[in-house]
Amino acid sequence: MLHQIEKISNIGFVGILVMLLVLTPVGENFGTIFAQSQNECEEELKTAQKKMETGKFDEAIELITQCLNKDSISNETKKQAYRLLGLTYIAKDYLGEARSAVSKLLDVVPNYQPDPDQDPPSFVDIVEEQIAERSQPIKQTDTQTFASEEEKSEESDKSIWWWIGGGAVVALVAVIVLAAGGGDDNGGGDPPAASLPDPPDLP
Repeated sequence: MLHQIEKISNIGFVGILVMLLVLTPVGENFGTIFAQSQNECEEELKTAQKKMETGKFDEAIELITQCLNKDSISNETKKQAYRLLGLTYIAKDYLGEARSAVSKLLDVVPNYQPDPDQDPPSFVDIVEEQIAERSQPIKQTDTQTFASEEEKSEESDKSIWWWIGGGAVVALVAVIVLAAGGGDDNGGGDPPAASLPDPPDLP
């Protein structure tokens, strides 16, 4: 019995040891890949910043996009990337793309606030505009509006038919009352029978 328990314990120990040997390299590799992607992305953002400052906007956008397409980058890095992307699009006067970049920035950091001391006024305005849009209630869709108008139309039709039906009933009752009243004026009975002529006198 003790021998069997010892054997089972040895098997369990060996299994745990094998799992550790297998999983440890996987964890190390994952950590290495994450760190590598993070470092590459940070370097790309630094280069993109320099490209933007020297007017090479398209090259800057390409580097920022490469960074954002990497897996397992931190939200802080994404925040920096989308901010820089928005600034680059503003520099190119691509305001629609800048708004899209700021919108994605707010998806990553919902409570993001621009820094008026470091960010240009145009960037601050777009951020505040996007924040204001997100705080507004959802507008009623055209489909919902159409359905609401259709329901109102149906209620109006029902109301009209109700009045028509009610008027018909009132008219019918009035006819019945008038007919009954006419019979009472005539005494309520049959009209008197015509009198017969007197018979002739006998000779």
